[in-house]
Amino acid sequence: MTVEAKEIIGGIKMMETPEYVYIPMAQNYGHHCMPFVSVGETVKVGQPIAYSEGNIGAPIHSSVSGEIVKIVEDDDLNGVDDQVIVIRTDGKQEMWEGIRKPEMNTREDFLKALRESGMIGLEGECLATHARMDEESIKNDTTLIVNGAEWSKYADFEWAMMKKDAEHIIDGARLTMKFMELRECYIAVEKTAKQAIRILEAEIREKGVEDKIKVAGLPQSCPPGSDRVVIFETTGQILAANNLPEDFGMVVANLYSIAFLGFYAKTGMPLVRKVISVEGSAVKEPKDIMVPLGATVADIVAYCGGYKKEPKKIVLGGPAVTRPIKNQNVPISKDNNAIIAFEEEDIPVREEISCQLCDSCKKVCPIHLEPDLLYEAFEADDTYQLKALGLERCTECGRCAFVCPAAKPLSYMIEQAKILIH
Repeated sequence: MTVEAKEIIGGIKMMETPEYVYIPMAQNYGHHCMPFVSVGETVKVGQPIAYSEGNIGAPIHSSVSGEIVKIVEDDDLNGVDDQVIVIRTDGKQEMWEGIRKPEMNTREDFLKALRESGMIGLEGECLATHARMDEESIKNDTTLIVNGAEWSKYADFEWAMMKKDAEHIIDGARLTMKFMELRECYIAVEKTAKQAIRILEAEIREKGVEDKIKVAGLPQSCPPGSDRVVIFETTGQILAANNLPEDFGMVVANLYSIAFLGFYAKTGMPLVRKVISVEGSAVKEPKDIMVPLGATVADIVAYCGGYKKEPKKIVLGGPAVTRPIKNQNVPISKDNNAIIAFEEEDIPVREEISCQLCDSCKKVCPIHLEPDLLYEAFEADDTYQLKALGLERCTECGRCAFVCPAAKPLSYMIEQAKILIH
């Protein structure tokens, strides 16, 4: 049996299978996976090829059918000194015979299915989803918040998924609520995504769950997407620096993870592909596409028509892991959501200058802090003033840094200041 395009989550166009994929073992928070396949072995789509020894890791599956030609250590490929499984594809994309829809009758079944799916936080956080939803961490929670806020002005695949994959999103939310015994769910979406909101609300009505699942419109802001900000804008609850969402009875899950859960429950296909936004001024044909994990940046951009001109800077995106890459042989892993390639004149880097006393940072703060004064207190190592100004209430959304005309490193300052006072 081969993988059909119609089976792919979200209905977004699927990239042609490249000649080789390079699958890093460093795809779990704190626990790298160990290969249990050998050079020369033939594998199929969805077949497990590596496992994690840690409780917070998830297995890795082959994204293609083909032959394993190398298992190498190469930091030019994945950015760290770790193993990479290299597979030469055969073009057949045959599915592994062991793929089965998961049986989920109990919470234990649900958590087992999450682990076996290979799912990690799919928007930049490399912690296996089953570890985030274990019984101890959320045993007193009542509310699920699905974070559908776009994290970057350069990427819009979440809006595309809401419009094309509402069924899987709602199914994933319902499964999470059922097995984690949650009473209500809010899908947080920016108000400007009007069509996506209409489609989600129609699907909610179709499934008759209006009393349990609601779409919550978020004010337009940039950058959006911080869990703490989404909680505040959805429920009005402010989390202190030492608080987690679970402390207030909330589970925050990103939209892609919830959609993938709905897809996995229906098909049994583990995490072998990602939707990637290919964006930036240097890209000839920016678009959202489904790519096999392990495809290189070079192959993905080539599928998008290549570059208009040679990019000056390329970054891989995810709200917590945006980073520049040193070459285009880097493969896509589970925690990547975007490839952004900039022409030299469009690189968003500014030199820091003195404060302009414009109050822009204060105007965008969702909880009305004074980032400019916090910055002054931090520079003076004044821990008393940092606390008095409400540092611990900061949601770390990054909006103050985004709008600052003086390019002050306000987000970094907040992070370091919280370390200073604890």
